[in-house]
Amino acid sequence: MAAAAWWQAQSFGPGSGLLPRLASGTAGALALAGLLQRSPGSIEPIPLARPGAVLLAFVLYGLAMPRLGFLFSTTLLALGFTLGFGGRKAWRWALAGVAFVVLVYIAFGTIFYVNFPAGIAR
Repeated sequence: MAAAAWWQAQSFGPGSGLLPRLASGTAGALALAGLLQRSPGSIEPIPLARPGAVLLAFVLYGLAMPRLGFLFSTTLLALGFTLGFGGRKAWRWALAGVAFVVLVYIAFGTIFYVNFPAGIAR
């Protein structure tokens, strides 16, 4: 999926396509690294609830983006993933996720002039 998203982002042009290419490239590299760390005999079937929860989270994220805006909806998505899959000490990862979303918002908004959906921040 990350490779398909990266390929599609090429059609957005050099400016607005940079963020989707960085995000899909990073997701693809992390997925590949996760696959390479497992030994062939240690792969266990994933319960259907996890992929279903991830899919539901992205559907809700897509529906929330126009109303809540990029900053708020992406922060909620990052918090949901880190707290939902991170275990008891997930608050550190949650803070890192929030910091990353804010950094992306500031960097791409000021350096590359990418207009993110404002939502409730208008």
